[in-house]
Amino acid sequence: PVLSAEHMLYAGTCTDIYKFGLAAEIDGEASPMQDPKVREAFALAFDAARWSEEIDGGLSLPTWTWLPPGFPGYDPASPIRFDVPAAQAALAASTYGNPDALNALGLKLSFSDTSALNRTRAQWVVDNYYNNLGVVIALDPLDSESYTNLVNDPSAFPLMARMGWCADFPDPQNFLSYWRSTSTSAQRQGYANLAFDALMDLADAELDPDTRLDLYHQAEQVMLADFPAAFGVNSTNHYLVKPWVSGVVTTPQDIGFPGIYNL
Repeated sequence: PVLSAEHMLYAGTCTDIYKFGLAAEIDGEASPMQDPKVREAFALAFDAARWSEEIDGGLSLPTWTWLPPGFPGYDPASPIRFDVPAAQAALAASTYGNPDALNALGLKLSFSDTSALNRTRAQWVVDNYYNNLGVVIALDPLDSESYTNLVNDPSAFPLMARMGWCADFPDPQNFLSYWRSTSTSAQRQGYANLAFDALMDLADAELDPDTRLDLYHQAEQVMLADFPAAFGVNSTNHYLVKPWVSGVVTTPQDIGFPGIYNL
């Protein structure tokens, strides 16, 4: 009881997501993820809170943004959220129209079958989309080398792949550059949005701090509206803080103790 009252939990600097394969083909046909409405359906049907609890044991926090809470430029507003009726409506509005049309494609979830945890994660994703969308996805376990080759090849990128980013330094430029069409991470997935790139160019060159944060915010909103992934969870910071310690100002990048960068 004493320790639980002293427990401090807040978001860290890592965001984990399931990225969608946008350029890949399935048996010679374009990946269904090239349809923005299919991506929207899969993004809205991902129960991030349940993932956090059931897979991460409460050691992560659900998120529907790319920038973590507490990070410069963070805005909780996002077009992505967990909303099963909206996800089902998005799938109905797609070129496929219903889960049966998607199921006819023989969708597979490729994953690196190197541990029991990876198998549990993969099965959870399959169950999540069957329960929330009625979409049947078969497990496709691969050895680590084959899986690595798959996610490094845009033409073979799987239907979904668990990936993410951890901040090198506390600035939105570090996080958002991940999605530039010229970045390796975006090219492997097949993601490109010239409007996003243009906003990033403006923000990277802007010297006024408020203006540049606004430009980065606009860029993030453009990216999120593309539904390039199912979001997701943030890493967490866990600390025990005595009640007589006051004035703690936390940041996602805290290491060692809470407030280490805001003494």
